[in-house]
Amino acid sequence: MIAIKPSNQPDVIDIEHETIIGLFEIPKHCPGPRKPSRATAFRWALDGLRIAGTDQRVKLPTLKLNGIRCTSVEALHRFLRMANGQAQPAGLTAQQRRKQAELANRLLESSGY
Repeated sequence: MIAIKPSNQPDVIDIEHETIIGLFEIPKHCPGPRKPSRATAFRWALDGLRIAGTDQRVKLPTLKLNGIRCTSVEALHRFLRMANGQAQPAGLTAQQRRKQAELANRLLESSGY
């Protein structure tokens, strides 16, 4: 089976604005009474997980910091939503909202507000 990444899944973790955690910390950040094992977290990152109701797979976005495989709490939540067949929420990313707010502030300042 060919792994296909949904087009609306972000590939990049924003290390400046997301909460970075090691993969070994994933069980602490998963909702529900049954927590995944550390081995499951590494499988999500390496092999991915089949999206509910489809033949597509989605991988947990990761990066390496000082030799430790990491992700972010926000990326984990996006991954879990996608794995359960829920679409990525519509709207702007935090970075896009911040840029728009900065632009709006500059426009207000330039107009004397």
